[in-house]
Amino acid sequence: MNEKIDLYLPFEKKNNEERTVEGYASTEALDCQQEIVKYTAIENALPDYMKFGNIREMHQASAVGKTLMAAVDKVKKGLWIKAKIVDDVAWKKVKEGVYNGFSIGGNIVSKIGNSIEELKLVEISVVDRPANPEALFSVIKFDDSGKEVKKDEMMAMDEPQVPSYNNIFTATRVLELATQLVDLYDWYSYSKKDTANIIGALDSLKALAKQVLDENQYSKFDGVIEDLKKKEQNADTRNALKDSDFAYIDKEGNRKLPINDAAHVRNAMARFNQTQFDSPESKKKAAKKILAAAKRLGIEVSADSAVSTEAKKFEYAEGLDLQLVDYFNTMQKIL
Repeated sequence: MNEKIDLYLPFEKKNNEERTVEGYASTEALDCQQEIVKYTAIENALPDYMKFGNIREMHQASAVGKTLMAAVDKVKKGLWIKAKIVDDVAWKKVKEGVYNGFSIGGNIVSKIGNSIEELKLVEISVVDRPANPEALFSVIKFDDSGKEVKKDEMMAMDEPQVPSYNNIFTATRVLELATQLVDLYDWYSYSKKDTANIIGALDSLKALAKQVLDENQYSKFDGVIEDLKKKEQNADTRNALKDSDFAYIDKEGNRKLPINDAAHVRNAMARFNQTQFDSPESKKKAAKKILAAAKRLGIEVSADSAVSTEAKKFEYAEGLDLQLVDYFNTMQKIL
């Protein structure tokens, strides 16, 4: 698919001294072409675009500036950029309201219906015709027919205030930080480390969340906290287990891969290759313990699974040529 993409949004902020403009270059709102660009498509395409970060005018082969900052706002589901305009003529058009928005340009790689799932972001331009319904502000505004909306009509629209750049990603960051803290709690409890500071950090974050998140966002935050409560219950259960209920205990005493019931045995098999072992011998011993627990609980294990393959490996002997070990392991697979 080599379909072109050309989507528009107006500037939200201009700085005459720095000659910079800020605003959304893309959101998931339905645009005037009746298409939606998924924010995940933008997120995946952004690193390649930022290798050059070019700002053009009107999608012409004329670079007039540089993208200074670009980030995906996961709450708004859009791409927010800050661009510096170095071309004198282009900046004059920005100041006078001739150019009043951003437009992304590129090639559509994958599309489902009117939803663009994957794209190659080639460039971002300053343009004269923004027409995205999620734009919060522009010096000059146009309706769908291209007719200019007069200043008094714009005031009657009761548009919300443009958020300051410093706060635009606050909600996203709060939600991401909460998720990261819960993951950190999981790891600390898994390693039998003190989790008191993490709980304290989450309590502080909860107070901040009440101040900066709206009702829908706070419900997502609550979902993260509920996940933590489940992890706390799991940690209590885990701490009550005996050492023999784990397939592997590392040199520092961290107990890994619990095998006390069928659910944990299946999880141990799934996470086996993701676990770091102190030595090949300890990895093989853990595999054998998992297989023994599976047999005890009546769980079928595929012969070519990671656990089965590891358990059947040739025994490592001190001083044995590793090439010889590899040879025997290969022969075992053939036989």
